[in-house]
Amino acid sequence: MVMKMPKKLILTRLEVIAKANEYLDTKPLISIENDGSKTSELKNPEGSFYSGEYDVFVYERYAQIKFRVNDDMLEYQLSMMPWSMSASMNIWNDAPKAKSSIVEMRISRFDEPGDTWSAEELEEARKLMYRMYEYYKIVPCAQEQ
Repeated sequence: MVMKMPKKLILTRLEVIAKANEYLDTKPLISIENDGSKTSELKNPEGSFYSGEYDVFVYERYAQIKFRVNDDMLEYQLSMMPWSMSASMNIWNDAPKAKSSIVEMRISRFDEPGDTWSAEELEEARKLMYRMYEYYKIVPCAQEQ
């Protein structure tokens, strides 16, 4: 299965969260690693720049989903951390002639919308985090004070 991706467009955080939810809707197969973490992936066709179109890693301290747009050589990485009740999103440009490999790096607590994340983006990221923990059947660690 190949998920349809946009061409030549940097996605917004809400669009990245929607893509993550779309991937979870496919009910991906879960692998259990030796350390107790759980992973899943959607492979790219042979000969693609990236080996995986989607990669998910879920452990009690954080949940992370990455997806890649082969044509644009962009990688989106969304991490949600229950211990700090926060989310971060990184966008990497892996094109050989890119001016910089880092397009965006933003982190924010779920309860502190501001200049980098809107309240809606943080709420949707929080919902996605809980959905990932439920789907991968891992109990997130407690929030640290």
